[in-house]
Amino acid sequence: MNNSVAAALLLGLLLAACGGTGGTGGTGGSVAPEAGTAPRDAESAPPDTGPPIPDGGPSPSEVGSGRADASSDAVSAFDHGVTQDAAPLPPDAFVGTIDTCAVEGCPSVDRRARPCTAAADCSAGQGCPAAGACGLCALDTDCRPNERCSVGLCLPPTPPLWRLHVLPVDLQTIVADPYTEIFVPCTLDVDDTTYAQGCRVRLKGGTSRDFPKKSFRIDFDGGVPHPGRDRKINLRAEYNDPSFLRNFLTAESMRRLSVVPTPAVQFVRLYMNDEYYGLMTEVENIDSTFLETQGLSGDGPTYESDPTLPLTQAGAGGLVPLPDPALYPQAYAQKAGPNGDFGPLMDLIERVLWRDWLDEMAGRAPAARVRATVDVGEYLDYLAVLGLVQEQDHVRKNFYLTRQPTAEGPDLWMVVPWDLDMSFGCLWDEAAQNTICDSTVVDQAFDRGTLLAGEAAGYPEQYYYNQLIQQVLADGRLRSAFTTRLCADLASPYWQVDLPSLVDTLGTYLRPSVEADLADLNVNPGDFDAALVELRRFIAERTDDLRSAVPCP
Repeated sequence: MNNSVAAALLLGLLLAACGGTGGTGGTGGSVAPEAGTAPRDAESAPPDTGPPIPDGGPSPSEVGSGRADASSDAVSAFDHGVTQDAAPLPPDAFVGTIDTCAVEGCPSVDRRARPCTAAADCSAGQGCPAAGACGLCALDTDCRPNERCSVGLCLPPTPPLWRLHVLPVDLQTIVADPYTEIFVPCTLDVDDTTYAQGCRVRLKGGTSRDFPKKSFRIDFDGGVPHPGRDRKINLRAEYNDPSFLRNFLTAESMRRLSVVPTPAVQFVRLYMNDEYYGLMTEVENIDSTFLETQGLSGDGPTYESDPTLPLTQAGAGGLVPLPDPALYPQAYAQKAGPNGDFGPLMDLIERVLWRDWLDEMAGRAPAARVRATVDVGEYLDYLAVLGLVQEQDHVRKNFYLTRQPTAEGPDLWMVVPWDLDMSFGCLWDEAAQNTICDSTVVDQAFDRGTLLAGEAAGYPEQYYYNQLIQQVLADGRLRSAFTTRLCADLASPYWQVDLPSLVDTLGTYLRPSVEADLADLNVNPGDFDAALVELRRFIAERTDDLRSAVPCP
């Protein structure tokens, strides 16, 4: 019975509970929708390359497509009077101030700092070892009471149980209109504590809002009690992934193989109005609170690449210059920094990335400005892990950029990953508008996001690429450091030993919760185990594929 029909039946039972009007949570009535009707969540939204764009005459958009003369040092045609904390900068103001890859190999600097005296100070799954910093556990005593340490993870006996209560009429409201951002009142029970004050819930995701099993965003008012470290809670259904593990394993791989600040992911068993809804993942929210818990500045300008679908299809979230400043807030969501200030992001895109692209087209250094403004060691760590696990959906969306103060002197841009489920062999099916994970593919490009020779750059994009990835991997020293990292990750004990062990450990840990989940994609009892076999196969065959494609020693 574990199929979409069962999911629909379960949802019907939930909506019919209490006669459709009584209930167990909130006071009834929906909260006013957020501005606009298109969802900003990128979960499961298509990585669409967009329609072909016809050539046009000389114009700012032609400069933006890489077809204009790139031989001069002229200021980008996309300068809109943008400032970066001061007056407009000349074209080469960034060059020579600092080189974040001055040393061979571009070593990364770990800017994360998470001191602890007990595991309760750390994110879910982390321990507090003797060194006094949150991270991998080595002993059960590094974990919270009743947790066991297994393959570096602190795991409770079963995934935590969360009970979400929503009036059936309110649940019907958000399900009936999934693409409108409607919050409705709720109550959330976690660890025998009820959180009702200021609780509201809506659907989250992109195309995943059409799936039988929904993902949810739960928000609490500022200043009221709430579970967890942030008042904004993301619950993902992981409906497309029969293993439930891809988002978790990619985040865990990023934490163990890189210095990249990465949101915590934990598994929870969700009950909706006292009916088991299914196994979910709770993913830590990215905002000032997250940055501060990572030891970073919560005031640093921070933006999520989160375009609306039409802008995604045109490539607006790929860090390319946009012809109208008003498009930036539609393509990127600000998460920290002075409210409404997109100047720092526009400077990065228009005065760093685009001018480096113009230099690349003119035969000059392709990343001189990037190396002066971006923490390239951290970014190369990020790209290497995504190339390793074959992540497919980080080019035009699903990443954050934050500008952070550093001990070296100038502020540097850093990356934070997001929505990592299109990995470990999952691909996007354009025809079905869905992610497919039942036919694992291992031979996709490890440098996804770069331009092929002769392809046009800029907006609207004719090719699926990202301007920062392009400039970083066009630089010979940076590309060499990237492939070196990729080879080191491939040969690491984590990839060769710990990751397969994690698949086995988590499979055993999650199996009872998966078997009880009527809304997932596992139709037959053996489907979950088959999905785990596919993950192990991917790890082995991806290793072989990369070793044939990358000149590893």
